[in-house]
Amino acid sequence: MDSYPRPSNCWEFTKCGKEDTCIAAKINILDGFNAGQNGGRACYFLLGTECRGKVQTTLEDKDEVCGKCDFYLHLKRLGLLQEEPVSLAEFFLQRMSSFVKMMQYVEVDVEQ
Repeated sequence: MDSYPRPSNCWEFTKCGKEDTCIAAKINILDGFNAGQNGGRACYFLLGTECRGKVQTTLEDKDEVCGKCDFYLHLKRLGLLQEEPVSLAEFFLQRMSSFVKMMQYVEVDVEQ
């Protein structure tokens, strides 16, 4: 049994205090990915996250920091980690499909 509580988002798990500034907390297009809020469970996909006192701006930074991250490893142990970028692409495709269906019901007056 895992001794950590089940996390909602990276900033809650790590208690980093960056929820007002970090891209993971602010990028609302990822809301719901891996059942997290905004990018809270997609932080390992995002360049520009602020972790361990440094902003990760390259894939090498992400590999180095995320591979040792307690939150990342915790999600992996719980089987909640979607590691393949294709899962992120599928998430976006689902979002776009929902948006297109919603737009079918909206009448837009393009003449002004």
